[in-house]
Amino acid sequence: MEKTQWTRLIKTKALSLGFNAVGIAEPELKEIDTAALQLYIHKGYHASLHYLKNNIEQRNNIKLLFPETKSVLMVLASYYPEINDNHAQFKIAYYTFSYDYHYIIKAKLGELLDYIKNEISNKIQGYIFCDTAPVFEKSYAVSAGLGWIGKHGLLIHPEFGSWVVLGGIALNVELEYDKALAMRCPSECNLCITSCPTQAIVEPKIINAAHCISYLTVENKEPSLPLKNPTYYIAGCDICQLACPFNKRAHYLQNKLFTPQAHVYWTNNEWLTISTGSFKKYLAKTSIGRIGLRTLRRNIEAVNKTKLL
Repeated sequence: MEKTQWTRLIKTKALSLGFNAVGIAEPELKEIDTAALQLYIHKGYHASLHYLKNNIEQRNNIKLLFPETKSVLMVLASYYPEINDNHAQFKIAYYTFSYDYHYIIKAKLGELLDYIKNEISNKIQGYIFCDTAPVFEKSYAVSAGLGWIGKHGLLIHPEFGSWVVLGGIALNVELEYDKALAMRCPSECNLCITSCPTQAIVEPKIINAAHCISYLTVENKEPSLPLKNPTYYIAGCDICQLACPFNKRAHYLQNKLFTPQAHVYWTNNEWLTISTGSFKKYLAKTSIGRIGLRTLRRNIEAVNKTKLL
């Protein structure tokens, strides 16, 4: 009875904080990702993301991060913007329209954990994570019934599509576990794969980072792009998601956690003439802030040369 009541209270609170969906997973993953990750690294698809090969054991066992883990609470938030087009020819991915989701999700998870401790039981402890910890987040989200992994490698929620970000809390209390959904992408649908202009999706769910525009414009910090950018994207890329049929019929509702900021309305000239001051004022608190001004200027120049804007 206590387990059922606590689970209900926690889920209700999570939704009230602005998350669009919440689920509970067992600590032990049913679908182990270690072998797939090792093969991914062996083929060099991780490019410069060397940290992936340094914490494989931790990713496979969340109890190495939080030994008391008995439940993994996963939350999902839709970031699809009400304003769903760039005002300039330079394009930025939708997740960069608002303030950095890492801070937003962690702050809300902090509120949720405080609620759990103060209103449910002060004996409950938790470990918060959002994208930066060595955790198979998408696998836990699948186990928690929040969706399935699409051929573009992203989690697809049946209502919100793949325009979502994830976060979670490893908890030292056993709650009621959810069941994974039976849904999958149609075997005959490869729209996300064929839409990629650089053929970065080498096979379903496997992305070669070295060819991915999102990786190249965000994670790659080389002075010049090692691969020609055939798109207008200067920060991330949404092309494979825009092609996905599940995203075309997804339920779009502007989440108040992700309010579009001023840079969404910038013109070509404002991007071309970006200064240190404007970067700090308008972009530092967004996900573009993680890219850095030097890399952003590199991306802008690469597109400008190719497209002659």
